[in-house]
Amino acid sequence: MVALTRTASQIALAILLMTIMSCDEAHDEQEIVDSDRSSSRDDERDYESQDSDEPEDLPEGLPDDPLDQMELAFDGGYGRAEIKRVIDEAMLLYGLPLSEGNYSRAGSVVVALSNEFGFEEMDILRYMIRSYVPGVEVSFADAAALSVTFMASGYR
Repeated sequence: MVALTRTASQIALAILLMTIMSCDEAHDEQEIVDSDRSSSRDDERDYESQDSDEPEDLPEGLPDDPLDQMELAFDGGYGRAEIKRVIDEAMLLYGLPLSEGNYSRAGSVVVALSNEFGFEEMDILRYMIRSYVPGVEVSFADAAALSVTFMASGYR
């Protein structure tokens, strides 16, 4: 019964994270549509160039760079280069373009899951990489949530 309740709460968290990621993406897409309407047709903008890479009101002393933030937030004492190597691979496998905004979102997802379920962020990312199935389209947030669910169920 406890395992079932834990799995149900993991699924609920996964749905919440997917909803947050979807809302961020929908908001970004709406900004692009609004921007494109006001600009000339010759000045079409790419979705990724519209991704706001500016940090939002960060607490004083927190680095602006998302990878530097991950280095501080991730458990395990990993260096920036190792975090970048692993998160880059996971992001690319799950179709998330490498941009400052996407690094921030991806880092937030794995930190939230780590805080909720107690797995190190790098372990979550490595599980995502190991469990990737070519040809199966899963978003980064979904893959992270699924990975934590499997990890919590004992599939390591």
